[in-house]
Amino acid sequence: MPLLDPPKPEIPKRKYYVKIDEPLAIAMEKYAEFLKTDSTDYVIAQALDFVFRKDTDFKAWLANGSGTAPAPAKARRSKPAAQGKERESEPTIAEATI
Repeated sequence: MPLLDPPKPEIPKRKYYVKIDEPLAIAMEKYAEFLKTDSTDYVIAQALDFVFRKDTDFKAWLANGSGTAPAPAKARRSKPAAQGKERESEPTIAEATI
């Protein structure tokens, strides 16, 4: 048996751009500080994982085949501006309250 653990397979990541209320954002940042991490992404991922594991109604809904995996979101390219200037592509923005 090896003394070190083999590397874990890397899980693909997706980016989501969300808007949350200021008090919630502050609490999230404070919680990250409490966990001694700089990553609010970690806080969000752990919170969602916790909710998904604990929500029995959601699990039942998924088990009934109601939940299908959405296609990955793709960034949309905007059309060039009327003055001949091109705008950089902007990511799709999903508004959510977490």
